Amino acid sequence: MQRKCKNTATLKLQNSYIELISKIPEENLTITDICKSASVSRTSFYNNFDNLNSVIEDLENAHLEELRFINIDFFREDFEKYTGFDRIDYFDKTLNYINNNCVDFRALLSRKSSRFRNNLKTIIKNDFEKKYKYTHSSIANMDLKLEMIASAILGSYEYWVNNNKHISINEISSIFKPLCSDFIRIDRR
Repeated sequence: MQRKCKNTATLKLQNSYIELISKIPEENLTITDICKSASVSRTSFYNNFDNLNSVIEDLENAHLEELRFINIDFFREDFEKYTGFDRIDYFDKTLNYINNNCVDFRALLSRKSSRFRNNLKTIIKNDFEKKYKYTHSSIANMDLKLEMIASAILGSYEYWVNNNKHISINEISSIFKPLCSDFIRIDRR
C-alpha cells in the first residue's frame, strides 16, 4: 500500500501493532508494547495517534480507501466478454492489492472487532449495487442478493489471506468469475 503521506513513526507504529496482535491478544496490547516494538517514544505515539484504537482505524481506513480507488470503475466491467476461465481485471487488481498487504489483511480480518470486515463488505455491496443498477432496470430482492455476493466474496478473501500459500491469485480469480457473472445475470433468466 502506498502510504506516502505517513511519516516514519506512524508506519513503524502501525507495523508494530499488526505484528504484535498476531502474538498478543489485542485486548492485552498496550501503547508501551507498541512503542517499544516500534522503537518510537510515547510522545511520538501521541503526536500521531489519540489512542490504540486510532492506530488500527487509520490503517483500516487507508486500506479501505485504496480498495475504493482500485474498484472505482467496477460497475463498467463487462463480465460477459470473458470466456471460460478468463481472469477479470477487477478481481486481479483487488487480489494483487490484498496479496501485497496480506499480513495487514490477515490481522484486520481476524480481529474481534468487525469494523473493518463490515466496512469492506459495504464497499463490495456498493460496488455490486452500482454494477447492478448499471446493467439492470429493476432488481427483485436487491438487498438479499447484495448480502449474498458480498458475504461470498468477503468469506473468500478471509479464507484466501489465511491460505494464500496454497491458493494462487489465478485460482481464486477463476472462481470469482463464474460466481459474479451468474450473480450479475441472475435477473436475466
